[in-house]
Amino acid sequence: MYYQKIIKEKLVRRSMIARIAWFMVTIVAVTLILSSFCFTAVAEQEKELYIMVAYLTNISFWLDPVAGAKSMAKEMGVELQFVGPTEYDSAGFVTALEQAIARRPAGIIVCPVDEESAVAPIQKALDRKIPVVAVDTDSSNSGRLCFLGTGRYESGWSSAKIIHETLGNKLKLLFMSIAGHPGCEQQIVGFRDYIKENNLEWEILAIGDGQGEADRATTVAAQLIQANPDVDAIVGFDTVSGPGAARAVVQAGKKDKIFILSQQGNPRDREIIEYVNEGWVDVAFLQRAWTMGYYALKMLYDVNHDNTNFGMSWEESGINPLPERVNTGTMVITRENTGYFLKLLDEAGL
Repeated sequence: MYYQKIIKEKLVRRSMIARIAWFMVTIVAVTLILSSFCFTAVAEQEKELYIMVAYLTNISFWLDPVAGAKSMAKEMGVELQFVGPTEYDSAGFVTALEQAIARRPAGIIVCPVDEESAVAPIQKALDRKIPVVAVDTDSSNSGRLCFLGTGRYESGWSSAKIIHETLGNKLKLLFMSIAGHPGCEQQIVGFRDYIKENNLEWEILAIGDGQGEADRATTVAAQLIQANPDVDAIVGFDTVSGPGAARAVVQAGKKDKIFILSQQGNPRDREIIEYVNEGWVDVAFLQRAWTMGYYALKMLYDVNHDNTNFGMSWEESGINPLPERVNTGTMVITRENTGYFLKLLDEAGL
């Protein structure tokens, strides 16, 4: 009986030890799992935040620059957010920019509505040691570190050159644009200068304002076509004007009678690629907008991490280590090369 009692006590002790050991292992495992979750949450919170502030944020143009910036954000392990009004709204843009500055991000990418309205808020950001880079449209007097975008004057000149080579020295044109938009105005200046320097007998019948809205662009273009039945060519100087003019021309039954050149598209915009492929648009200029977003964020990241010449600090030196301007250029799309772009869109599921 004595030995049986001893054996029983040992078995009980072993059972208790096993239970305690199992309990301790469980506690350690749970602790490790919770620590992992906490570490991940902290890591997410510690990611540098960069904000892109724009306008007309619901149009197809922004597919490319946002994709480019997000690609760089992934490479650098930072966070990118895209904000701004869906309208062509200077006050709304400034409000969105002010809100972005208040969040104290590591850097801001801006696409200003106009040159002047963004000056004060950009200077405020710089005063708070938040670097700012502009894409697509500029605010050159603001002190922003760099502008990356299409050379709009050159783009307008090239548009006129293509039409000249295609249609000749004498014709009547309609322009579709966004009234007051600095980029569109620069393109129109380039276009007009080409006409003047080549002594062309071109008449610009009217300039329609689509206000950056697809439906309005179609309606305005239709009205201009009806009022000017002898028009030979239409040039759309913003993202939605070219496609809008194309729809208006097709609706008027003049698809093969009016030449259309569309500006400011991007390779992720299936609509404009298909319009060119179907012959609704004769030539499209696509911006290298992905490049704008990608390198804008890279520049901001490099400035923040002293990845510049000599590790130069713009805050301490007061000297800008970045280039003043980068012309990202355009890609010219015709029916001859749309197949390649449609293939890329299909592969990307766009």
